[in-house]
Amino acid sequence: MNLLAIDTSSANCSVALRIRGDIQHLLDSGPALHAQRLLAMIDELLSKSDKTLSDIDLLACGIGPGSFTGLRVGVGVAQGLAYSAGLKVLGINSLLGYLSADLQPGNYAVAVDARMGQLYNAGFKINDDDSVSETTETIVCNPGEVNKLFGQDHTLVGSGWNIYSESLPALIRGKLDVTAVRRTPEVSMEPTTDRLAKFSNSKHLLHWASIKLASGEMPLEAERLVPLYVRNNVADKPKSIT
Repeated sequence: MNLLAIDTSSANCSVALRIRGDIQHLLDSGPALHAQRLLAMIDELLSKSDKTLSDIDLLACGIGPGSFTGLRVGVGVAQGLAYSAGLKVLGINSLLGYLSADLQPGNYAVAVDARMGQLYNAGFKINDDDSVSETTETIVCNPGEVNKLFGQDHTLVGSGWNIYSESLPALIRGKLDVTAVRRTPEVSMEPTTDRLAKFSNSKHLLHWASIKLASGEMPLEAERLVPLYVRNNVADKPKSIT
């Protein structure tokens, strides 16, 4: 299946294309570039593969949580492309864009900056068959209110943990301190560069979209694709951090 994936949930604009197993990926920085660059990046990838939108079988779109403006741009572009080419769309939780395809089976807790002193966060389980499911719902909350389960049996993923490290529950803060230890020849630690990445990556979404399709998840008609805002009112002030 030829699959095109886009994600505009963060400050990066990310596009990935898979044509018969060959994957190409583009990443551009700056939230103001989403509306200006997204279509051009899609065209660039299609051109490199000598393909057009009519050669694509399905669109995958990161629907959030994330930047409200970015999500509107991404979902709007996905809908427009789907309408024009008669395609269906698979909406993917953008937090999955932080989980790379080469992660080992296990539980992972993703946290990213939601601004206003809060975190978007969710727990995911990668199963032995590579399928993925949520261990906790996707929410926005103060750092001190994140699910303590994350500190017990979840590997921490995403830049939000470091950004608000001083305000996290002690259990999670202690775990973060351990995983952030610098590696030395005498100490073998899991690399943290990718796990604590700052941005969602459409290349990862491409992988999880394929997994979800193989697991029987059904894509949507374009008009049914909606952003996952989580925080419904940006004017609401968060509760004080305790």
